Amino acid sequence: MTRVSKSKVDELINKTTKKNTYYYILKYFYSWYLLPMILLHEGTHILMGLLFGFKISNIKIYRMKGNLPLWNGIVKFKYRKYDWRWKCALYSPIILFIPILLMWLNPILFFIGLYIISTVFYYKGKFYWLTLPSAGDIDYLRKSEYYSYIVSHVGETRFNHYNKKGMLHKLVLIKRLLNEKEFFIEKSNKNENK
Repeated sequence: MTRVSKSKVDELINKTTKKNTYYYILKYFYSWYLLPMILLHEGTHILMGLLFGFKISNIKIYRMKGNLPLWNGIVKFKYRKYDWRWKCALYSPIILFIPILLMWLNPILFFIGLYIISTVFYYKGKFYWLTLPSAGDIDYLRKSEYYSYIVSHVGETRFNHYNKKGMLHKLVLIKRLLNEKEFFIEKSNKNENK
């Protein structure tokens, strides 16, 4: 049995305490503080999607699992061929800059803008701000190309059914299609051979 010095034990206890303190601040204060901003973020996707004629297949607000106990949300639209309207719907949280730009005109806009600015948070070396499109929003533009490939083989109705249930991977297996990674590898290989 090895002996651990008292200073190392104290150091480990301090690290654990700091991590737990930060975790509980996120879980019991900041997660609830961010919830209205998450609803606004997802609300802008819904608003712009409906404005441009997208049909919503699923809306979900949930608490994230793992080390970061914050709320998150997702809005899924039914398949529609990719065009410029996708960018408008996916980049729509930028609308939330309007209260910040107008915050000096009115006390109500000032407090709304101040709240929006205060929702910036830092986690694992990155800053996050919900007035910007999330990584999932940006990634969806890339995925829309893969989704077009699936739709071309199975049809829109079947695609929308499996996508709504979150079971696209099963559809890909049933129809023996390429998964997303294989699709983009094959696409890059075709581009290199040209």
